[in-house]
Parts: sequence; C-alpha cells; structure tokens
Amino acid sequence: MSQMKSPISRPNNVGLSCCCCSDAYLSESSDNDTKYSCKIERDFVSKTTCHGISYWCESTHCLQRIFWILFVLGVTGGMFFQVYSRILDYFDYKASTDTSREFKSEIEFPAVTFCNYNRYFFPDSKEELHAMHLLSTITSPLFLAYAHTHSLPIDRDAYGFFHAKVNFTTSGYLFKKGYHLNNNTLRFCRFRSSICSAEDFHPVITRLGKCYTFNRNESIKRVQSVAGASQGLQITLNVLHEDYTEEAFYGNQEAGIKFQVHSKYEAPNVEKYGVAVPVGHKAFAVVSRKDSEILHHPWGQCRPNEQRKLKYFSTYTINSCMKECYTESLVDKCKCRSYDQYWAWDHPECDLRQMEACATSYTIVMENKFTPQSCKCTMPCSFTEFTTIPSYATAPGLQTRRFYEKSLGYTNNSRYVQENFVSLDITFAEIGFTKETQSKQIDEIGLMSDIGGQLGLWVGMSFVTVAEFIQYFITRVVSWCKFSQKKRKRRKKYRMGRSAIAEKTKNEERERTFDTILHGETVKGSDVITLQT
Repeated sequence: MSQMKSPISRPNNVGLSCCCCSDAYLSESSDNDTKYSCKIERDFVSKTTCHGISYWCESTHCLQRIFWILFVLGVTGGMFFQVYSRILDYFDYKASTDTSREFKSEIEFPAVTFCNYNRYFFPDSKEELHAMHLLSTITSPLFLAYAHTHSLPIDRDAYGFFHAKVNFTTSGYLFKKGYHLNNNTLRFCRFRSSICSAEDFHPVITRLGKCYTFNRNESIKRVQSVAGASQGLQITLNVLHEDYTEEAFYGNQEAGIKFQVHSKYEAPNVEKYGVAVPVGHKAFAVVSRKDSEILHHPWGQCRPNEQRKLKYFSTYTINSCMKECYTESLVDKCKCRSYDQYWAWDHPECDLRQMEACATSYTIVMENKFTPQSCKCTMPCSFTEFTTIPSYATAPGLQTRRFYEKSLGYTNNSRYVQENFVSLDITFAEIGFTKETQSKQIDEIGLMSDIGGQLGLWVGMSFVTVAEFIQYFITRVVSWCKFSQKKRKRRKKYRMGRSAIAEKTKNEERERTFDTILHGETVKGSDVITLQT
C-alpha cells in the first residue's frame, strides 16, 4: 500500500523537451536569415561607389569607424542642405533677360501715322464755324470735363446745324471737313528712292481728327536696307495753319502735326504716344526696333490662357486689348460706340447727344479706372516696340523758303512757308534690331546638373550610385518578403508540431490514466477475496 504511486503524476521533462526543440528549430532558421541579411549589407557597403560608407566595415579600429560614420553623416547633411537650397531657388521662379543685337541686310519699315492739330477746315458759314467749335468741345473728354467742372457755357444752339443734316455722324463729318491730303497739302513725299503720293496714305479717324497712315497695308512689305537720314520716309506737308478753326480756349492750341511710329497690325494712338513737329521745322526721327519674348507664368508675365480673345484685331497687343475693353464697356454703358472706335463696325456710332451725355464723359472714367489687370489684358508672349528719338531743325532755310514762296505764288506773304510747312524724315538708325529674350534663371536641366554636382562634391554620388541604392533597397525588400514568408511558414509548422505533440501527450496521459484505474480495481478485488478466505 505504501509503495503505490499517484495515478495522475506527469513526467517533468516532457514540456521542457518540447520548448527546447522549438527554440532550437527557430534559432537555427533565424541564424541563416540573419547571415544572409548581413551579407547583403556587407556586399553593398563594400561595393558601393558612394564615398566613405565602405570604411564603416573595413576600418579595423573602433574609433576609425566612429570617425567615418560621423564624417559621412556630416557631409550628407551638408549635401541635403545644398540640394534643398537649390530646389528653393528653382521654385522662386526667377528669370533672366538676354539682350542681343541682330543685324540684317534689310529691315521691314513700320507704319507711320500723322495728324494735323486742327481737326476741321473750311467752314461754309459762321454758323458752321460755331458748330465746329461745339463738335470739338463735346468730342474732347478733357475739354468737356473742364467745362462741366467750372460750369462754363456751351453753345448748344449749334446743335441745330447738325440736326438739319440727314444721317449726320461725327466720323462722316470729319472725313468731309477734316484735313485733306492731296497735291496741295502733300508738297513732297519719298520713300527711299521712290516718289510716293497721297494714295500711299490711308485715312483713319482718331481723337485728333482725320489722320493718315503710311505703310498700313500688311500685304505690302516696304523695307529699308541702308541706315541713316534720307533712307526712309521723307514728307513735307502744308498744314494750312492760316485756315485753322480750333477754338481759342476749348480747341487744340498747337500748330503743326503729331506723328507716331507703330506696328502695322496695331491701331495708332497718336494722341497719347505721338511726337509733335511744329510749323517751320523739320523733324529727324531716328527709329529703333526691339523684339521681346516673355516667359509664361510663373517665370514671366505672359499668360496665354488668360488673355482676352480679341474680336476686332487680328494680333494681340496690350494696346489693342485695351481698345477693345474700352469699346465693350462704352457700348454696354451708352449703347453706342465712339466716333474714333472705327473698328467696332457692328455697333452704331453715338450721336451728338449721346456723345455729350455719356460717351465723352465716360471715356474719362474708363481711362482713369480701367487697367490692364481689370480688363484682363495680360502681357503678350512676344511683341515688337518702336522707339522714336526726334531732333529738329528750322526748315526750310531762307533760300529754300524764298524758292517755295516764288514757285507757289506766295510772294505777297513772305512768312507763309515758315508758318505752314512741316517736314519729317523718319529712318532707322541701323539695319537691325534689339532682341530681348527671357529665360529661366534655373531651368530643369540646370537644376538636375546642380543637384548632381552637389551629390558628387559632397558624397561622390552619381546616377550609378543612385541605381546602386535602388538595387540595394529592392534586394532588401525582396529579402524581407522572403524572410516574412519563411517565418510565417515556420510559425505555422511550429504551431502544427506543438499541436501534434500536445495531442500525443494527451493521448498518452489518457492511456496511462486508464491503465492506472484498471490496475487499482484489480488490486481491490484480490484484497476482498483474501479477507473472505
């Protein structure tokens, strides 16, 4: 009885042996993966072209390794700082302007528009003269604004003269009573060595009245091949100074002409940008041309996608865009166009009442309020500008003046030529032009080159080194994926092994318990028999 063992006792070495077996199994596989991972790092460090990293493993002394680690990390930080600075410089969107001079064998001559300071000529009666003064006042924004501001009287009785005319328009009256260019007023005209006439000038209506443009036709190409005076356009005009009708206070107070040199595809703006030539003088106008090319936003101010779509002009310019903006706003406000907005042919011209009540006064509002930004008139990506530098001389001289007076029959008025004649000589100073081209201060290729230079200077990196790093990271990712897959398989196998061992152990314990129970019942049965005996 005393020697009997407990029926549920368990051997202690069963669980320990299972744990030891599983740890050994896992550690053996992990050592192989760790060795393979270390081999990847060792191969990369020893073979990479990135300077300094190889010393991390090849240095035999601990202090050498620490030095190279700190040094490489320091230069890498400097490299990242420089690269970051270059990228910030790129996103500042700075542009540089390259100026060059190009010389040609010939250069295309621009358009030239001139206007007489007097707008109306030869009234048939005193009543018509007063009507001309009224017309000059209500079609001049500054004069009309001054009259309204200071409550000056305006002779509105002259309206009756114009109302009596059928289908009266200001532009039509200007064509009839404005400055006429003919053999009497165009005393001399020559372009290069060819004689020109009044038929070579196209009439155009501006705020200065009836003006004339030379070389307006875009299909006709006139060129200049020799620079200097007398090699371009030369004209002598009789401005009819003695027949001026401008009112002394409201009208133009100057005598002579005003001219502007501009592109053929652009409407003239002589009133604002013209150059004056007084009577009794000759102007020598030296013209220079400049072609500009501007970068698109954000490097430059060119925004082709935001430009206003022009309806009346074929070529986009700031001047043409602003003219269309004024026209559209005036038509929307006054339901008519101004007399000098001849390009808006699809809208009716304002009559005199509309001019005084709305159009003329609103013109001042537009010029003071409207800007290229408000009109969505952005800078064109390319444009041509002409600069005019005038110089003057008294002309004609005394002997020439006497010849003119004698040949023209003005012997009774010795000052007629001096007080009525104006001469103009327009020419290019050189057969060439200035070209300004905007370019990116740091373009994409320059940025890549700069970054590559910084990488090479600080850590000796190149595109080959970048490829090495990419290959290293791909190898590491693939190795990690394989390791993770193996690890999952090992864990699955390990869990299956432990489950099988646990099931086997459980079955063994069940069998052992069953045997113990059977053995105990047999012992009890034999004791009973012995006692009965």
